Amino acid sequence: IPIPPLDGSKVLFGLLPSQFDDWRDWMEKNSLIVFMAFLVLEMVFGVFSNVLRLCLGLAINALGIPL
Repeated sequence: IPIPPLDGSKVLFGLLPSQFDDWRDWMEKNSLIVFMAFLVLEMVFGVFSNVLRLCLGLAINALGIPL
């Protein structure tokens, strides 16, 4: 997940052009709030589990792994 303090954020910020520097700075300062919001959304609505389930299913089908 590309949210600071997680490692995915370093990859994402490395790929973004310099016009997103202000956004990157804001995300790094407010990362705890954003991270907690993602956790609450997942616990209450299960938003990200559905996305992860879809991605995992696509990857398994692409690799031809029988279930």
